[in-house]
Amino acid sequence: MDQKRNIFSIHNGYRFFSTVRGRLAFLLLAVLAPILIVQVLIYRERFEMHRRTELKASMEMARAAAETFQELIKDLLNQELTIGLALTSSQPLPPEDIHRLFTQTETMYPYLLDILWVSPAGRIIAASGNRPVDTDVSDRPFFGEITSGSEWSISDLSISEESGFPAFTVSRAIRDPREAFSGIVVFTVLAANLDSVFPIERQAGGAITIIDGSGRAVIRNPKVHWNWESRSLLNRIPSLRAALAGSEVTEAIGDATDNEKHIFALAPIRSIGWAAGASRSEDHLFAPIFTLLGRHAMMFSLVVFLSAVVFFRISSSISNPLKRLQSHALALGKGEAKSPLDVKSPRELLDLSQALDFMAKELNLKIEALAESENRYRMMGEILPYGVWLCDSDGRAEYVSPSFLELLDMSQEEQNGFGWTKRLVPEDVEPMMKKWLHCVQTGTSWEHEHRIIDRNGKIHIVLSRGLPVKDKSGRIKKWAGINLDITDRKHAELEREELMKQLKAELDAARHLQQISTQLIQAGDIQTLYEQLLDTAVAILQADFASIQILYPDRGATGELRLLGNRGFDAQAAEFWEWVSADSRSACGIALSTGQRVFTADVRRCDFMAGSEDLAMYIETGILAVQTTPLISRSGTVLGMFSTHWREPHELSERELRMLDVLARQAADLIERSQTLESVKSLNETLEQQVAERTKLAEDRAKQLQAMVSELTLTEQRERRRLAEILHDHLQQLLVAAKMNCEVLSARIGAELKPAAENVIGLIAQSIQTSRSLTAELSPSVLREGRLSAALEWLAGWMQETHGIRVDLKTERGMDPEREDATILLFQSVRELLFNVVKHAAVKSARVEMSEDEKNVLRLSVIDEGSGFAPDTIREKGQSGTGFGLFSIRERLALMGGRLEVESSPGSGSCFSLVVPLQKAAEEDEKKIRVLLADDHSVVRRGLTFFLDSHSGIEVIGEASDGEAAVRMAREMSPEVILMDIDMPDMDGLEATRIIHSEFPHIRIIGLSMSPGGKGDEMIEAGASAYVSKSGDPDVLIAAIRGKGNRNSSG
Repeated sequence: MDQKRNIFSIHNGYRFFSTVRGRLAFLLLAVLAPILIVQVLIYRERFEMHRRTELKASMEMARAAAETFQELIKDLLNQELTIGLALTSSQPLPPEDIHRLFTQTETMYPYLLDILWVSPAGRIIAASGNRPVDTDVSDRPFFGEITSGSEWSISDLSISEESGFPAFTVSRAIRDPREAFSGIVVFTVLAANLDSVFPIERQAGGAITIIDGSGRAVIRNPKVHWNWESRSLLNRIPSLRAALAGSEVTEAIGDATDNEKHIFALAPIRSIGWAAGASRSEDHLFAPIFTLLGRHAMMFSLVVFLSAVVFFRISSSISNPLKRLQSHALALGKGEAKSPLDVKSPRELLDLSQALDFMAKELNLKIEALAESENRYRMMGEILPYGVWLCDSDGRAEYVSPSFLELLDMSQEEQNGFGWTKRLVPEDVEPMMKKWLHCVQTGTSWEHEHRIIDRNGKIHIVLSRGLPVKDKSGRIKKWAGINLDITDRKHAELEREELMKQLKAELDAARHLQQISTQLIQAGDIQTLYEQLLDTAVAILQADFASIQILYPDRGATGELRLLGNRGFDAQAAEFWEWVSADSRSACGIALSTGQRVFTADVRRCDFMAGSEDLAMYIETGILAVQTTPLISRSGTVLGMFSTHWREPHELSERELRMLDVLARQAADLIERSQTLESVKSLNETLEQQVAERTKLAEDRAKQLQAMVSELTLTEQRERRRLAEILHDHLQQLLVAAKMNCEVLSARIGAELKPAAENVIGLIAQSIQTSRSLTAELSPSVLREGRLSAALEWLAGWMQETHGIRVDLKTERGMDPEREDATILLFQSVRELLFNVVKHAAVKSARVEMSEDEKNVLRLSVIDEGSGFAPDTIREKGQSGTGFGLFSIRERLALMGGRLEVESSPGSGSCFSLVVPLQKAAEEDEKKIRVLLADDHSVVRRGLTFFLDSHSGIEVIGEASDGEAAVRMAREMSPEVILMDIDMPDMDGLEATRIIHSEFPHIRIIGLSMSPGGKGDEMIEAGASAYVSKSGDPDVLIAAIRGKGNRNSSG
């Protein structure tokens, strides 16, 4: 009931605002409401602006309070420092002076409760008032903070044990001139007495508050009565924690002290972790605005009242004449004759009454014209073939044109209702009636095609269309429509649809063929393309089976066809036709023998198949029609066959023949490309194998060449070392002896021969110096230690001494190569490059820098700031004194896996960089077989070393000249393989083999001898794993070292 009442009230509200009076009321509201809204916004802005101004003023007040309180604390700390200095002076104060000092301080600061002087041990030494001396205060927080390193401490507010009132302490550490801790001066400040020295105060509901670090109020001005619980402000001022943390905060909150809402501004006292707050009551703040708001509200109410009076006067002058016009219009609608309504004002309503009279006259004229139009359209309907029809509201026929009655061969009475449906094709009756009754129930327009049988039995296709005829209330009174004969049009549409189907089939076939052509161009999977060709053939030709075969010309006399793929064959048929020869009596066999397309519309009537196994297999598989098209290459060679099969007799059309030619062309191209790809693949495999073999050979040759370069470098160094030893051990000794003898002769000969003798002595001394210099140049002793950095340091000093060029050396630790040949090559290359600097750069200094260029790659650079040159003018072979030119440096570095980089230009100096891999050789060495040579002939040992170093994976770690040395070095070096000569002095190879094999059975020993056979069996019995002739095949020796040879491989 309440819901209905609410709906009624809403409806009445809508009706009121749809009236003229309601529209005028809405207009009045539209004028007054914006005025009211603007006033509200103006006062809201005034409130917000006043609030912002007050917040800013409160924040400034809070900052001032914070600074004032901070100055107060600083003053107390300074006073404590003064007291502390007096107490710790060189002349101690007597107790009465200390008491007088404390009394004077309390007089200066009346808010002090007491003063304490605390020792470093935490006991009270002196105190004002009645505080007992020697009390332990080491457990107080201020003592812990100051002894932890703080200079001063401010405690939070607490209840004083002495007075029972809230108080806090200000403590200051006192130190002597040597910064030693002497004690603590403690002031206890009574919070209640601070207002006398804290004069900041606000008027008109404002307040100033000092809050300690725990959130308790210490001072409030104006003063209020606090109990201990009410001093805690953390729960009442949520933003207080942020202020204590060091942020400035403004907030509007309620204050429990006066039950009013206040505007708060909090400023941190950062030095002590406290905060100062300034607040003001919103009632005092906004009181002037509320007074002004009341006056304006009274004025607005008066305006509203006067507007309402004017509204009622105007609305009555309009609504009353309108009601009279409404009654007059209803009477005219009912046809009741009444005199025109006398309306004098307003002018618009007078015009409206006159318009109503004119409309009544025009309405009568329209009704007469409508009747005449209805008669005219009825006559037109009778002229149309099959004409028009009319039904009642339930869909029953009332009238049809005579032409349609003639078609039905019925009278008007026979067709009435649903009698005309007797002439419909029986299967059309039910769907037509279902659709017609649906239109009658829903009132939707009617359009339907149905078939009618005329008197001669001919079927006509009739299109029936109709619309409901509704009254003013929208209720259906009748149905009206027309019947049209569309038989000829339907036949034309059916022919067009059939033509479109044929065209679509042609387009689909063309699209399939285009897709296959595209895939052929894109070189897709061959077998997948075969499958797609078969699927396309089945789809385009409407076939039931399809197959594709490839010709193997080498099989049989004329070649045989092999089945590549099929569609529809069972396993038996696929096996039967897997291979087909030219003497087969199948369609593909005949096509192979003739090279022409073979087509059989019905295999049961085919002469060449009669009585054959192929015909029996066709019948068993269910094939009655077959065609086979040869697949011809572009050069005219038969490549295979493409066949399609049907379950029913079938005749090929011109279209199907064209499609077959296209499919056969694509299949032939596919087979030809497949054969070409197989040939290319085979050729590629052969080429890849040859390339791999040649690459392996080149790598082996490169490794051998690299080993030869390494051996050449070492051999050159050994030869230099031998020559240096000859110069040092022989020539220099002879020269020294000759010089000594000459000096003896010089002392004994006469004066006339004295100059000649001294000249000879000088020449001999010069020869000794030249020999020593040549010895150092050929083989520096520091190079024998193996460290490149040490050798470069010696070289820098030697170049300064001999050539007067200063060499600045920069090296990094851990960058020395481990291989001896790399160290020697780099040393000689740097020396050669420094010689070039001396000869061509025209400078007196150079730099040598050794660094890691990248991981495990050494970069050794020789840099000068001389005249420079164009890099393309470098001579292929150097002509320096050592014979070790740039060409040789570049080639030897390349064989070691490195390179020479040259950067220079005329007038800009030069930079030669030697880049060599560091760990590559070491990593290879880790995988090498460690070999010890034992032979009494040095020439044989040297030849074997050179030969073995040329093979990768083998490293000669030592050389022994007899059996005893071989046993000793086997114990020291733990080799994996020992090449043992049988015939050696002192201890021969047989005895050494027995000893080594007994102690180290895991070491493989290979016997060596100049004569094949010889003592090979004895070596095997002594423990050797193999026996090889020195004059035999070298590959046999390598195989034996690698563990792949026979035990007796004399070769």
